[in-house]
Amino acid sequence: MICSQIQKDLATCCALEVTKVIKNELGDKNFAILVDEARDCSIKEQMAIILRFLDDNGELQERFLAIKHITDCTSAGIKEASFHVLKYHGLSINRLHGQRYDGASNMRGEFNGLQKLIRDESPYAFYVHCFAHQLQLVVVTVAQCCPVIADFFNFLPLIVTQVGSSCKRKDALLAKHQDDLIEMMENGKISSGTGLHQETNLARPGATRWGSHLRTLLRVYTMWNAVVDVLAIVIEDAREHTSQSKNFCEEHGIDVPNMDDLVGAMGQSARSKNKVTRDHYFRVSTFSVAIDATLTEMNHRFNEVNTELVDCMSCLNPANNFSKFNDEKLIRLAEIYVEDFTQAEWLLLRYELPTFLTNNRRSEEFNGCPDISTLARLMVQTMKHRTFQLVYRLIELTLILPVATSSVERIFSAMKVIKTNLRNKISDDWLNDLMVCYCEKRIFKSIPDDQIMIRFQKKKNRKGHLPPEYDVIS
Repeated sequence: MICSQIQKDLATCCALEVTKVIKNELGDKNFAILVDEARDCSIKEQMAIILRFLDDNGELQERFLAIKHITDCTSAGIKEASFHVLKYHGLSINRLHGQRYDGASNMRGEFNGLQKLIRDESPYAFYVHCFAHQLQLVVVTVAQCCPVIADFFNFLPLIVTQVGSSCKRKDALLAKHQDDLIEMMENGKISSGTGLHQETNLARPGATRWGSHLRTLLRVYTMWNAVVDVLAIVIEDAREHTSQSKNFCEEHGIDVPNMDDLVGAMGQSARSKNKVTRDHYFRVSTFSVAIDATLTEMNHRFNEVNTELVDCMSCLNPANNFSKFNDEKLIRLAEIYVEDFTQAEWLLLRYELPTFLTNNRRSEEFNGCPDISTLARLMVQTMKHRTFQLVYRLIELTLILPVATSSVERIFSAMKVIKTNLRNKISDDWLNDLMVCYCEKRIFKSIPDDQIMIRFQKKKNRKGHLPPEYDVIS
């Protein structure tokens, strides 16, 4: 067992058994793929593939299928590698009904991108660009279009850096914030309790993760008085250094300019500027500009086809007692997936939709159903997925269409755990086997040891053999 080849064979057997369970879960159902690429510690481009599908229990599953080393990062190269992995695992391209990538041009290209090449092979593998990434691009563009907003987000990390750049300033910040909390508790402005008002610090915003900006803003808001006091300390320190600089200049005969002297202003004359109220300035020059830029970027990032597709799918949302349910839009959704519904099923769907709505609104099991995923699970539990088969098919097509790539990003985080600088010689096949077992550890733990031992014994002739009771076809 200490032989490296034996360990690799065991890892391969474990990975094959895990993949076998995933393929049994998928069965002959439709699925979507989530594909992304990243560079590992040995400077090799790795492509990860995740399957997204609805299992027999109505549960939405995202299962890691494989990671593959690619040498050609063009759209054609990634397409060939993706199809090779799907073909190796016996998955038909005709069942591919969704695809999700990041915003790279070789992935999302309208004419020669990966999504277009796959659509040529599978017309109903609809591609909807990662909504989280699109919204991030909208926020970035809007933040840059208005100088006031741009300055606001530029000053935010500077404040965090200045306040927390030294241990002395950080200690002063925490001490001042603690004094403010005690004062507010004594005045009855906030309540005390277990786990409340724990020691915290300013969070640094990330340049590519705009969710971190919200966390930073909330921290600055709650610790504002302490932040101002620490910045005042920084100003006093700067004045002390300025005084030392002036003394140095006077001792060495260097002219010191008077900062209070008037100088000629550059650009437009102050007299010719139109005077407006502050309300007009913030309302017209800041707020309206940001709103117009947001609407423009939304229309640019979210095209008409994707918007219609998502709009039709949102009609299946059961929240508020199916308040968004719309028969015509759901019929339109069935028309978009024309190969999944026959002409007779279209006609039958027009009668099934009103019956489905009336039945579920009267059913206690579906009262308070929050989302489409819960709706699918409840339909399987109550056997209504057989009564309303066409509606359930629409729900399945809706759920398997992914709207974010966070699952693939987590795969690459796992890759950094397995393949490190100290273990950078791991082969591609071994890396794939280890990652399948690591990322799908719940499935891996459920597989009986006997099943893995039988596959290991059948892999090749070995010196040692298992007992006779293991000589059974798995």
